[in-house]
Amino acid sequence: MTTRIENLGEGVDLESMCPALTMEWDPVTNSGTIVFQVAKYVVVRGEIREDIAPSPDASLIVPLTEIMTRTYAEGLTDPVTGADLSGVTPMGIMQYAKAAFDTIHNERYGSAPPEEPDLPEDMESL
Repeated sequence: MTTRIENLGEGVDLESMCPALTMEWDPVTNSGTIVFQVAKYVVVRGEIREDIAPSPDASLIVPLTEIMTRTYAEGLTDPVTGADLSGVTPMGIMQYAKAAFDTIHNERYGSAPPEEPDLPEDMESL
């Protein structure tokens, strides 16, 4: 049973889903919030009705300190690698995001030489 699903009758449900989330994080203090942006979708006999636009609902705002050391994925596996996700915490996800940022930043900016700054004419001789 989940509190995200409201049965409207005869195979029709209103399901709260999170189509977007925003994580505000201070990497120095490891503090911040996660904002789960919630929308309600009409689901008929297990299928989301794409022709009915989801209705925005109140966001769920959670301080990182409340969730960082908990696990949530009992029995879930990574859909690409098959890795067991049951032992991953949000803090582990943050470490993964930091590693992804570092890798992508190096890929995008590491191979190009630094740009020469545009100096005023009177400073070019310095």
